[in-house]
Amino acid sequence: MYSPFTLTTKEFFERAEWGGRSVPCVFAGPDRAFQEIDRVIKRRAQGKSRATGAEGITFRQVSERPTWVPFMSVLIQPFAFAPERFNPRSFRGVTKDIAKGTATTMRFPRPVTADVQVDLWAGGNGGWQIAQHVAAQIELQFTAESIYLPIDWADPRWYKPPFDVMAHARAYGRTRFRLINNGWQDASDLEAGEGPKTIRWSWSGRIEGYLPYPLDQARIVRTVEVAVVDTDTGEVLDALVGGVED
Repeated sequence: MYSPFTLTTKEFFERAEWGGRSVPCVFAGPDRAFQEIDRVIKRRAQGKSRATGAEGITFRQVSERPTWVPFMSVLIQPFAFAPERFNPRSFRGVTKDIAKGTATTMRFPRPVTADVQVDLWAGGNGGWQIAQHVAAQIELQFTAESIYLPIDWADPRWYKPPFDVMAHARAYGRTRFRLINNGWQDASDLEAGEGPKTIRWSWSGRIEGYLPYPLDQARIVRTVEVAVVDTDTGEVLDALVGGVED
């Protein structure tokens, strides 16, 4: 259920380009970033050779290539409830079945938040120029301190059993979420011994979004007006309004 937030965040950072191509992003922490990008590049290279009919590329041949740079690794912490944005009310009458006397309802979406860390790996020689160029592209995507990214909750990718595809969620499931920008920091490390300096810039931010609840059923409440009449004179003495559930 959190895939709309995580995948959209990753796709946002993949808008950055270097050398006329999108900078690849992988889901991984800093400790697994290079292993994950190597795995992704191997899979892409083998898939390309099969699609073009060229001679197959072995894992060894791909592993002997230098690590692809620049690339980014995306680490999103577990989502947490955000009580300051919680609304206990519900939407009533999303759909109605008069014959059965029921109406479809849905609670206001549940507010959630998650911290995000994105590491930009730019290699050694020339890495500073790469890091500055890629980071600037990402910064220019933001309006002030944040950007709102779209979600289509009716997309069948996001609703798997036991959840149903809900077209109404476009209106009631909050069709976008906020990505807050806390900025970049230089996290480059000087490796031990004769190891080269790896240029690594770290971006930190936060996701603020809403998770739509599944549908529920409620009884339709009807309004009943009752007139109190004097049977001798026919005069209406009073009128009462009440509610009754079917």
